[in-house]
Amino acid sequence: MCTREYRPVCGHVDTGIRCVTAPCPSERHNTYGNACSACADEKVIGYELGDCASYGK
Repeated sequence: MCTREYRPVCGHVDTGIRCVTAPCPSERHNTYGNACSACADEKVIGYELGDCASYGK
């Protein structure tokens, strides 16, 4: 059970796509309200603090 606090994280979501010969999007990014809600999604393989718009900056 997760609390409803808002501390956004950018979740790294496994797309299930696997390639052998070319790079392909094996993950996508999705903003979650907090780390608990990201971890509650079974396809999330990790997360970064902050929303996805600020990810990588």
